[in-house]
Amino acid sequence: MTTAALPSPTPAPPAAPSRLQRWWRAQQSLVGVLLVLALLPVLFRMDPENFRPFYTEPGVWRFLGEGVAMVAASSVLAIVVSMPLAVGLALGRLSSIPWLRWPCLAYIEVVRALPLLLLIFYLFLKMPAVTVGLFSREMIAVTTALTLYTASVNAELVRAGIQ
Repeated sequence: MTTAALPSPTPAPPAAPSRLQRWWRAQQSLVGVLLVLALLPVLFRMDPENFRPFYTEPGVWRFLGEGVAMVAASSVLAIVVSMPLAVGLALGRLSSIPWLRWPCLAYIEVVRALPLLLLIFYLFLKMPAVTVGLFSREMIAVTTALTLYTASVNAELVRAGIQ
């Protein structure tokens, strides 16, 4: 009499980590990041005296704060303006009319393939040196480039969501 091979039991799925385990993993990640940040000056032989302006001069923090505010304003404006463009591009790409579909497809694919920094530099260098209005030349270039790039990326997301 031959014995048939018994099917091997399927292993039980691993248990989900507990709240304490998740907290401990987060703490380990934080400690790792802090350790790397503490070792960087030692590894690259950085002189602590070079970092004194960040601790003593308030102008440095004001300058950094203005930069963060400008980036945040530019990003919010670009996202808000790019969403209607993205919806239009996505609908154009899904269109059955070739003369509407092909330009939308070309725009989406070409702009998504460009590095954003290249687009920012191109727009900045092609803009007139003097701008009229509230915003500086740099702000207009960054916001325009970010709007064009975000519109192409969001157009693909909208198209994928529709299909």
